[in-house]
Amino acid sequence: MDPALLDALLPRLVLICRDAHLLHELNQFRYQVHHLNRKVDYWFSHADEGLVEAGIASVFWQQRRGVLMNSIRESIALLRRSSQERLPPLLERRLAALAAPTAVKVRVRRLLGWRN
Repeated sequence: MDPALLDALLPRLVLICRDAHLLHELNQFRYQVHHLNRKVDYWFSHADEGLVEAGIASVFWQQRRGVLMNSIRESIALLRRSSQERLPPLLERRLAALAAPTAVKVRVRRLLGWRN
C-alpha cells in the first residue's frame, strides 16, 4: 500500500475533524503502513545478500531474515487489527455524526418554517 494518500489527507482531516480518537487511530495506521513499507523495502534490497555471501555471513543473514520476516508479519497483524476492528466503528460513528442534522440546521429550518 502506498501511504502517500494518507500522508496527503491526514493533515487536512486534522483541520476539520474534532474526533481525537479517530485521528489518533488513523495516524497510527499511517505510521504502521510506513513502517511496514520500510521493512519490505529492506527485505527486497538485501534479499540477495544471503546468496552472494558464503559461510558465517550467510548464516547470519538467514537468521536476520527470519527475524525481519517475523517483524513484517507482526506489522501486518497490527494493520489488519486496526483496519478490521478499530477503524470501522470510529469511521461509522463519525459518518453518522456528519449525517445527523445539527442543531443549527434544525433552528434554521424552524425559523424558515420548513418541514424535514
